[in-house]
Amino acid sequence: RRHLRDYLTLGIDRDGAGHEGPGYIAYGIGAGPEFAECLREQGRGDLFTETNWQLVAPWLAAETLPDRARWNNLSDCGHGMSPASVYSYTCGRLAGLAAGEAGGGLGDAALPASGRARAPDAPLPAPDDLLAPCDYLWQFAEAPGPRRLGYPALASLMGWFWEGGPGRKAASASAPAALAYLLFYEPYPAAQDPAALLPGGLHFRGRGLAVSRTGYGSNDLHFAVEAGPHAAGHDQADKGSFTLYGYGADLAIDSGYGNDGEALKSGSSHAHNMVLINGQGQPMSWHNQSSGHISGYHHGGLLDWVRVDAREAWNVRYDGEWRPQPAAEPVEKATRQFLFVRGGGRVPPYLVVMDDIRKDGRPADYTWLWHIPAGRRFECGADRWTSVPLRVSGSMLTTEAGRPKGGARFTFKVPADGRYRLAGLTRAGGEDSGKSDSFFVSVNGGQRAMWDLQNGKGFGWEFFASAEAGATNGFACKAGEALRVELYAREAQAQLSRLALVPAEAALAVAPDETPAGGVALAADDAQLLDPPLVRQPIPAEARAAAWLTVFPVATDARQVTNRWFATSCEGAHLRLEHTVRAAEPRFLMVLVPGGAGTPLPQVRRLETEHGVGAEIVWDGAADHVLFGSGGALRAAGAESDGHAAFVRRAGGRVAEWALLDGTRLAADGQELVRRPARAVAESAAGSAKGVKRE
Repeated sequence: RRHLRDYLTLGIDRDGAGHEGPGYIAYGIGAGPEFAECLREQGRGDLFTETNWQLVAPWLAAETLPDRARWNNLSDCGHGMSPASVYSYTCGRLAGLAAGEAGGGLGDAALPASGRARAPDAPLPAPDDLLAPCDYLWQFAEAPGPRRLGYPALASLMGWFWEGGPGRKAASASAPAALAYLLFYEPYPAAQDPAALLPGGLHFRGRGLAVSRTGYGSNDLHFAVEAGPHAAGHDQADKGSFTLYGYGADLAIDSGYGNDGEALKSGSSHAHNMVLINGQGQPMSWHNQSSGHISGYHHGGLLDWVRVDAREAWNVRYDGEWRPQPAAEPVEKATRQFLFVRGGGRVPPYLVVMDDIRKDGRPADYTWLWHIPAGRRFECGADRWTSVPLRVSGSMLTTEAGRPKGGARFTFKVPADGRYRLAGLTRAGGEDSGKSDSFFVSVNGGQRAMWDLQNGKGFGWEFFASAEAGATNGFACKAGEALRVELYAREAQAQLSRLALVPAEAALAVAPDETPAGGVALAADDAQLLDPPLVRQPIPAEARAAAWLTVFPVATDARQVTNRWFATSCEGAHLRLEHTVRAAEPRFLMVLVPGGAGTPLPQVRRLETEHGVGAEIVWDGAADHVLFGSGGALRAAGAESDGHAAFVRRAGGRVAEWALLDGTRLAADGQELVRRPARAVAESAAGSAKGVKRE
């Protein structure tokens, strides 16, 4: 009981977020729901209401991506949603508690004093502003956090999460999960729109996770920042990384689950949207075993601000006994600031990212990374980069939904003597990518071996790989001989568009709409269908092909860029943009504008300021000016501030909106917009500064 209570209080933070992500909370608790229910029935306490377990619904909603079919794959988690017992038990318990609270049986004694006059279905208050990192002991306090939502609100949020996500898979759940569903699950009316109960920005302070969104529709924006403390579990070298989803597309992605100790794969900094120094990321040994800190936070009607201090992640790693191990090459500072500008009128929502990073004051190579899914590609210009959908055309081999039957034969003519490997242009085509991602393969009539696909929803090239004994992907061939490859269905709706025989030493660094070099590639139309046959059909057009993300590098030369394929640990390969500059202190400043059909693009230029960096972002009818510094005097474009960040929007020849982030004053065009006696956060949309929480 004590160990489970500790996990539910320390492994879930005071705001209800699991330190290891939504996938690992199910693994970490295991059969905990069954054990907790036994204890409760025996009168030995209620581990659900006595710990942070009861608080998880807002976090699970925050981690759910706009398509509602996936979790965000931050930290060391994947996208896959599982109907694990912890979720069906949480649904059932919250439904019962909500019924009791609505009927007056529980009252509001569990709410903090400030919330006891609030209705049971009242929304969650906005997160507190923050100007300093949370204390580590506070982040892992043994006392559970307060419940700021009534049980009816928590139950309806849990219902929204369950019905749109893992609940859709309950019928095909494993035996233990299915039994837990039958024993524990109780329905409760799901929230129609979580935005009615949750603010647009959420900060999970113990986990070190900030999530901002424009809403909960399939085309809304979802922006997340990861920068948490080391929690003695699964973590990655990702402190300060971010993801962005919107307009029905994955625009800036995480590489997902690693847990393999590979220095250049998913657990490393190389796998995330962050900055490398001299080609190196935050130190890691299997896992990162270090800490990042969200040192500034504000959620408002105009914008959300997140500041990350990642120095500790670069400079110190903890060993298995929690002894600090100093890095061989420490950095002097590693601060990253984000402005998630919510938009309004003719200005769409957009993101600004500023990196204030310095190794030791001497010139070094700094590389800004941007990852996109396999179904997209980069278009790079003189002053901007854009991620656009890849349009893969042609035919594919697959099966009908629910009918994993059929086969097809490819026959290659070997072009030259040598060793070869097989590679395919593949994807998981079913609604559940985890259940539509494998074929069987037989070469020259040999034993069938399972091919477990890695590419997820987007078409991508990958080498045939099988973990089965005796399976190989290395073939010694003579020029002119025939190599016969038979492909058989294993899981319904796995899809293959092309199959290639490539030299064994060749790298498969090609886009889905390109052909591997040095070998032979056959299309689905070249295959001979067997009896029974696989289904051969045209590749359908993407439903949301218009979404894009344009990045304007404001302070550095956009032409210093390359992009190449990055191999993840478990999610196939995708493209990564690398923008490298040599400087003592690069001060990367990026303006990221996501959009779909009809979304305008701004004109962006650099603002010169002596003690910081800034940008002018001109829209139709409005001009935004953003400034970033370290607390000293900032002056540019008629604006003056001592803030770490400042925002001024002018429209119709006057200041229309503004925000001051961690400063005492902001003035524009000779008008003092705000002055505070101590460093604070304020914005025009809020009417007045919110109280600053220091912990």
